[in-house]
Amino acid sequence: MKTLSIILISMFLAVFGVIAQPLRVDMSNMDVQLMRDNDYVRLIGADNDAIFAIRINENNDLFLEQYDSQSKLQQSVNQLVLPSSNGIQATFLEMFYLDGKLILFTEVLNNTLRQKDIYVQYISESGQIVGESKRITRFEGENVGSEVITELTQNKQNIFIHYYHPFVKYNQEPFYFRVLGSDLEMKYDKGVQLLPMADKDFEIIDYEFHRTGRVYMLAKITPEQRRRRSRGDVQYEYELLLYDIDMKDVESFDIRADRYVLKDLMMDIDYDGNVDIYGLMSRKNKEELEGFYHKKFLIETKEWARGDSKKENYVFDRSETPFFRNERVSELLDQVYNYSLKDIIYLGNGGSVVIAEHINHWQDSTVDPQTKKVVYYDYYKYNDILLAYTNPENNMEWMRRIPKSQWSYNDYGKYSSFYVTAQADWIMLFYNDHRKNIKNLNNKDLNGDNYKACRIPERIGIPTVVSVFSDGDVTGYEMLSGKHKKYKIVPEMIKEFNETYYFYSKRNNKVAFGSFDIILK
Repeated sequence: MKTLSIILISMFLAVFGVIAQPLRVDMSNMDVQLMRDNDYVRLIGADNDAIFAIRINENNDLFLEQYDSQSKLQQSVNQLVLPSSNGIQATFLEMFYLDGKLILFTEVLNNTLRQKDIYVQYISESGQIVGESKRITRFEGENVGSEVITELTQNKQNIFIHYYHPFVKYNQEPFYFRVLGSDLEMKYDKGVQLLPMADKDFEIIDYEFHRTGRVYMLAKITPEQRRRRSRGDVQYEYELLLYDIDMKDVESFDIRADRYVLKDLMMDIDYDGNVDIYGLMSRKNKEELEGFYHKKFLIETKEWARGDSKKENYVFDRSETPFFRNERVSELLDQVYNYSLKDIIYLGNGGSVVIAEHINHWQDSTVDPQTKKVVYYDYYKYNDILLAYTNPENNMEWMRRIPKSQWSYNDYGKYSSFYVTAQADWIMLFYNDHRKNIKNLNNKDLNGDNYKACRIPERIGIPTVVSVFSDGDVTGYEMLSGKHKKYKIVPEMIKEFNETYYFYSKRNNKVAFGSFDIILK
């Protein structure tokens, strides 16, 4: 009987251990000593053999570093050689690792000719240019200020490039959409006129390129001066723009919230090409946020999906509104409602989750009494995370507030904010937090009253994983263990390649690379 009890207890502990930690983490056994004023700025990519990262030093020189994917040990360090054109040194724009190839985008600005060229080229593992540089585009005159955005496509197999020339009021200036393969050949190259936007003052706040060859754009329109109200904030208008390569034209669809004013919008596209648009909303001429806005656009019928009209949006109830003025987020009264939409995540059950985060930023200065020199400090606080869930029937079911308070200065919030991913029917959030807050999460204490601040400059806090399930249940875990338990992660540099997640962690001047797999699926 005693033997049976021991077996049952062992089985229970084994099961509990799996539930309590859904990650299989693999860390380097040997840390890298980082020199003063050096830091990593990009995690380029990884495969079964190598991890590539870019480090910057105190002189702003860039170094390409390679790590072994299995051992996480450093394999090579080489200065990244940037090309030049007509004696002008190029500047770094972006870098990708696709199909075993390192692909570098650079910019060459000629102020004398008022000319800017964008190039792409291969880079060797030793940081050297391979072959000839290929010019993507050239900007001249007043268009030199144009910005080129490069990002991986949804399937992570190609590079989506988009840009346009600046304008005050739209006069049919073309928007350029290009898709580049790992062979550096253009698979898709279009200059498109957004005819529905003629004579409007607008900006495109979100782009998505879908596998079907469609480009989705979210436009934020500033109303004409005579239509603006004399008091209160400008009430922007929004439109969904759809460009189909087969139709060769642009269609527009109004985005409206009948009783509310939209404060912030973002979109994402599901596998079939349907669009989920989320936003924050308030009442007219009111500062307070009222809830989350949601619309789903069906690509086949080109109509807005319908659900329960009472659950189309999520309106905050009386029990939730007091937490918008919790002392964690009310240090600056003019930034109490400074929530920013961060991401939209799709779940395996067909539902989706929108994620918002509260952010504070302010600046002050001190004067050295001896030298009279003024020293400026930028302060950053990344606070509570809000998640709102829409079920497969297009009804918004619940919202959860994940309390946190990440405080730092002069680091641009490098160790703050979070990384998010989804597995099956749950969301996983990764961020640095005070270890005592994990207990509060698991006790379902989500009002934040008993939470402690994570002060990044003093390195108080540990990497934390929070799971939020489709039924709204929340649990928390410590991410790392052993000698790396107190190392900090940089959330924006967690990258997923082929279902394995790669990251780097740091404590003082020690750096350790790692990876993890999610073992509960």
